[in-house]
Amino acid sequence: MQGAISTVQEIIDNCEETLQSNEERRNEIMREIDNTKDEIIKRFDEAKRHICEDLDEFITSDKIRLDDVQNMAKSVKVNIQNIISITEDANKNGTDVEKSILNFTCKQKTTWATTKLTELQNSECTVQHTLEWSDHLLAVMAEPLATLRHVPRPSAMGTGTADHDYDVGKA
Repeated sequence: MQGAISTVQEIIDNCEETLQSNEERRNEIMREIDNTKDEIIKRFDEAKRHICEDLDEFITSDKIRLDDVQNMAKSVKVNIQNIISITEDANKNGTDVEKSILNFTCKQKTTWATTKLTELQNSECTVQHTLEWSDHLLAVMAEPLATLRHVPRPSAMGTGTADHDYDVGKA
């Protein structure tokens, strides 16, 4: 009976050690998860910073370009308004020679304005940006990111070659 009590006490002690080991492993796994989460967040934050820098650089250069287009458009508008004003004035109060000269000048300015407006319309468009996620990341996100794998221990009583294959030493 003393041997049985000793064996039972070993089982009890082993159970307590296993429970404590399970709790320690749980804490270790939670730390691993937290560390991985922190690393993922760090990588996302780095990607965000990089994308923000690229967008800021693009927006700054595009602002300069669009400001130039806008200033040129304002200049063309002022020129056209001046031609219209002079033409209206000449048509009301001008001589036939003045009207003829003005019509010739107006044709030239109209050709110039048409060319400038076409240039401005072609240069005012801006390339739009969209965010594209890596196909690899999307595939990873569609799958469970982690799973808990049970690695059974070999039986102390048997040879470890029963109905199960044991992954001893793998974590």
